[in-house]
Amino acid sequence: MGTRTDPSSHTWTAEAVGNIITTNSKMLKCTANGDFNALIPEDLLCYFSRYYTALLRGNFSEAGQDNVTIELDASQAKAFVTWLYTGSLAKDLEYPLLVKLYIFADKTDIPALRKDIMSHIHKHSKIKGNPRLKHVANAFAILSKSSGLVRWMVDRYVYHWTTYGYKTSPTHTTARRKYRDFLSRWMLQAPTEVTGLA
Repeated sequence: MGTRTDPSSHTWTAEAVGNIITTNSKMLKCTANGDFNALIPEDLLCYFSRYYTALLRGNFSEAGQDNVTIELDASQAKAFVTWLYTGSLAKDLEYPLLVKLYIFADKTDIPALRKDIMSHIHKHSKIKGNPRLKHVANAFAILSKSSGLVRWMVDRYVYHWTTYGYKTSPTHTTARRKYRDFLSRWMLQAPTEVTGLA
């Protein structure tokens, strides 16, 4: 299949993945933290990611090798490989894993995965509620303000924040106002002015 050269690789499709996995393609041994190992066709990884195309086929020491390390833990890597082959994310995935997977997709330039994570989060967020603030802070520290996940988190906390059972408490009202004000200012300011992030 080769490098991602057309916009269709920005969307996971059974036809594209079927064509890749039924073609004779070099298989890569993919490893991740936590004793994770999987075989993935190089063409499949490169189809969705310009980062992996450059890494595996460019002028890097990894080019031509039969293995690649995925910078994820075992559960995140399993979710990623499952997505590569099926185009779906398990319904029960929690925010910490989804945030890490989104950050990975952002770093490795996999727009189809970022898009599918955002669709998944949007579809299931009513049931899951809001992500914990430590996961929000993790995303804010790494991702740009323009990323879909950061924009969704800000919108979620500024306009749709709910904490079950504490909606009328003075503590909830004060915290909600503080976070709403902070996030609104954060989106309007340069990152270093409000958060100290570069």
